[in-house]
Amino acid sequence: MRRYPYIDVARGIGMVLVVAGHAMGISMYLTCFFMQLFFVLSGYVYRQGKSYKQNMKRKTERLLVPYFLGSIVLLGIYKVLGRTTKEMLFSGIGILYSRYCFYNMDIAAEKNNIFFLDIANGAMWYLTSLFTAGAVYYAVIDVCIRSKKKCAGYIICFLAVSVCLAKLPILLPWSIDIAFAGAVLMIAGTLLGQNCSIEKWKKKWIFCIVVLFFVLAKVNPGINISVRSYGNYGAWSVLLFILVGICGSILCMWAGAMIESMWLGKILAYIGKNTVVILIFHIFILQSTEVIAEKIMELPPPESGWNLCYQIVRITVAIVLCLLLNRCLEYGKKVCMNKKKIRGDET
Repeated sequence: MRRYPYIDVARGIGMVLVVAGHAMGISMYLTCFFMQLFFVLSGYVYRQGKSYKQNMKRKTERLLVPYFLGSIVLLGIYKVLGRTTKEMLFSGIGILYSRYCFYNMDIAAEKNNIFFLDIANGAMWYLTSLFTAGAVYYAVIDVCIRSKKKCAGYIICFLAVSVCLAKLPILLPWSIDIAFAGAVLMIAGTLLGQNCSIEKWKKKWIFCIVVLFFVLAKVNPGINISVRSYGNYGAWSVLLFILVGICGSILCMWAGAMIESMWLGKILAYIGKNTVVILIFHIFILQSTEVIAEKIMELPPPESGWNLCYQIVRITVAIVLCLLLNRCLEYGKKVCMNKKKIRGDET
């Protein structure tokens, strides 16, 4: 598959925003689009030629295998830290259900809700979410590419289904309730990839998208897709959620194209190539650095400039350690493959 450097940069931007959001909270103008970004980018790089089974097998290898392996590692760590068997069993149920909580946050008070992802795996629901959205997307995308009318029909149907599912009192396992909205974002990404060259867009078009992005973000705040919150208008915010996600994704890709040859772009591109490991382990590292920092120093006040510096250090440490871990895993995988090859040659 052809690699697009600016796509890796855009992924890197999105992942930095994810880590920053979990470390200290960030502006609504950043949180309103960064999760949609990964759906759009996944669709953008799609190329025809593989069967549905082949595409889903690839998604399983890239998303589900790391999800369950990472979950097992975190379970082991928390067992060593003293979790009881009952607590471990609940955490295991959370891994299988793969949602942040059980009830819609708009309906159930926080004290009455059930929160599943309690072993520093609060971001990992996104891996199963992208898988279920992919299951819907791959079923229709080749038809969408061939026929504009059928593509429009699928998008309208998926939007209608998303609005209906958004009214459910519970969050469905594996983000089934947001899979159709995710599929629309992926279809939008494919249409952009098939018909547009983002890096060649004129500045006046980008300016218009910037204006539209800020208007949409201002009109529809409160997006938090991990708990199926599409914005301030409940189920009717689905379309606004998708539009602001597409606009933000286009801006990230355009920015990626502008800086891909700079040192900053190369760093972000490297981060963008290793998003899965960062997604799995960054919360655990953020929590660990917080515990260590509390023991060796007095933490700065939340509103101070020193706190901003402290949070930047936490974010940097989390990303760097995840990247080092990924390098170790790649090296271990390479060694195992070489040993297997040698044994095969000997036989």
